Amino acid sequence: MAAIFLNRAMQGFLILLVSFSLVGCGRLFYWPETELRGTPEQLDMPHRDVFLENEAGNTLHGW
Repeated sequence: MAAIFLNRAMQGFLILLVSFSLVGCGRLFYWPETELRGTPEQLDMPHRDVFLENEAGNTLHGW
């Protein structure tokens, strides 16, 4: 009897864990958007441009 309860408790816990992990997500997997929703300038937020370069010579621009 205790084994059945434990098994059901674990099932309930796993269901809750999966449910909470999907809260706030539109999908199961994250797919980044191709367009910006806004920039710091449009939102009147203080920012500074940052440029990072990796070992291969690729430059990444961010705020």
